[in-house]
Amino acid sequence: MNPDFTRDLIPRDDALHLIHALHAVKDKLHDAAQRWELLDENGHVPAAPSYTALL
Repeated sequence: MNPDFTRDLIPRDDALHLIHALHAVKDKLHDAAQRWELLDENGHVPAAPSYTALL
């Protein structure tokens, strides 16, 4: 009998769920990092970034 190597390559439902959860966390952390860069001296995100921040 020949073993089916592609069977081991198919991700299980748990692995797919974990991958989707990690992508969601990555997206949230990416958004938080972008907001962190825009914080002003009072710790608030301005409605529009300053001209110098855009440069």
